Amino acid sequence: YQANWSYLSKRRFETILQDNDRENDKRIEHFYNAGDHVMLRVPKTPRAKTRAVAQGLFTIKQVHNNGTVTIDKGATTQQVSIRRIFPC
Repeated sequence: YQANWSYLSKRRFETILQDNDRENDKRIEHFYNAGDHVMLRVPKTPRAKTRAVAQGLFTIKQVHNNGTVTIDKGATTQQVSIRRIFPC
């Protein structure tokens, strides 16, 4: 038996692309704009089982190109990743 490595690697790569497409079809994409209301996700490590999963209702002040937004926290502002927020 002689393995055809180029064929096997190509087939594996195509399978990976198909799996990625299948998973991304279920993803709900959301684009944030200034003035949108969002909740800030609390990290799991310091959070107890019965504590809240998210905090506050914050307004987005500015959307940055690097995947972060600036939210208004009353007297202060905070720049957070879009992975830590979700829309209300």
